[in-house]
Amino acid sequence: MDASKVGRLLTLLAAIVAAVGAPVTHATADPPRVIRIGCAVSVIEAVEDCLRQAMAETSIEFSASASAVLAGQALAGAPFDLVVLADEVWGDVLADAGLVPPDGRRRLAANRLVVVRPVDGHVDGPAFGPPAGRLGVADQTRSPLGRATREALAGLGWADAIHDRRIVVEDARATLQLAETGDVDAAVVYRTDALGNHRVRMVRDIDPRHHDPVVVEAVLLDDSSAARAVFERLSGSSCLGRFEDRGFDIADRTAASARSASRPSPEVAPTDLDLWRPVRTSIRVATVAVLAMLPPGVGLAWWLARSRSRWTLVIESLVALPLVLPPVVVGYLLLRLLGRRGAVGGLWHEHLGVDLAFTWWAAAIASAVMGLPLLVRSARLGIESVDRDLERAAANAGAGRWRTFRRVTLPLAAPGVIAGATLAFARCLGEFGATIVVAGNLPGETRTLALAIWTESRTPGRESQVMLLVAVAIGLSVVATLVSEWLLRRWRSR
Repeated sequence: MDASKVGRLLTLLAAIVAAVGAPVTHATADPPRVIRIGCAVSVIEAVEDCLRQAMAETSIEFSASASAVLAGQALAGAPFDLVVLADEVWGDVLADAGLVPPDGRRRLAANRLVVVRPVDGHVDGPAFGPPAGRLGVADQTRSPLGRATREALAGLGWADAIHDRRIVVEDARATLQLAETGDVDAAVVYRTDALGNHRVRMVRDIDPRHHDPVVVEAVLLDDSSAARAVFERLSGSSCLGRFEDRGFDIADRTAASARSASRPSPEVAPTDLDLWRPVRTSIRVATVAVLAMLPPGVGLAWWLARSRSRWTLVIESLVALPLVLPPVVVGYLLLRLLGRRGAVGGLWHEHLGVDLAFTWWAAAIASAVMGLPLLVRSARLGIESVDRDLERAAANAGAGRWRTFRRVTLPLAAPGVIAGATLAFARCLGEFGATIVVAGNLPGETRTLALAIWTESRTPGRESQVMLLVAVAIGLSVVATLVSEWLLRRWRSR
């Protein structure tokens, strides 16, 4: 190769290196700083509105959840730069854990409580007394709205009158949704959630003197310059004005962001846990669900195993759908079906005066829907393993289809049916997503073992209670498996 060709080759290589090197250098530069903000669900829209301009200048990511959940995540090491909580007591917890730098807490606003009804609701109560019918409230042990509601109901003298009519859900948005969908006759919600909402109407303002104020507080966790700048902007006068425009009261900026000694702390310290209530509820729900699904499940499995219909594939796909759909989707569809405005729940409520949604029956229905595919699939495999010649021999001997199924097919397919029932029972014990949507999380009514574990795990300091519930859940699953194996061995030894 002569010198001119070598020169041209080196020139070409230099050009390629230069072209590729520029983007490589750019790509290895430090990425822009991302500010991660954990925000209470009830104030997320106001916070996003306040930081809209800052979001154009700085990369900001939001994580919306309940204040207790956000505090627990921060204590567990979640990479939040700051959190906006609708509950000062959780700011105290973070500060006591040493996660808050000096001057890292600012009061932003305060919220009020109101009683709302669905816009088409027809149930009215006394003018100055508690509302009639079912009352939606937030969970008082985990939600600041729930705690304020408990204090307000006691201060108004309504606590005893509505005790058996409460429908308890997780947080402020879930409480508002109860009123929006008409599944309760009234609900206690934040005023800011009711303002401008065309699906509910406010019927009473609750005097703030009846409960401790629900204070919105910004808590800085990472004292970097970028995070501090967002924190200062959030607590600036322009942002506070936006809170006021959305119906919040402006909190006293000079007041210390600390809980008074007289205000009770949330359940941070371990407290007594009524272990057997969620266990009993889980066993009752799972047992009823399995007993209810056994006849149609086994019948459907037999039809799928023996039918040559062109609809077999379609029905099989529909039966398996709960296995592939997110459980909350199944729960939402069931709520639309079983709620007061649903095709089934509406008829029951109108003609029988009975509500299906937010009862343990709804939990059993949700569990049955989620466990049915496991039962059908296992039972179908058991039926398909039965020798067809034995069924034909029974038919030739004069046995009808039902007698052949009862005396030949079912006994031989019993191992598959037992295994399917066991799997379905275990699935019902662990059902969570669909249950919490259609049945809620009512202590002693619909709070199953899975819901109890989730509820306890949302609160820092409850690790021992969570581990106890987890141990019980594992024990129940082991017992269910042992019973299944015992039944199979007894059946095979016959």
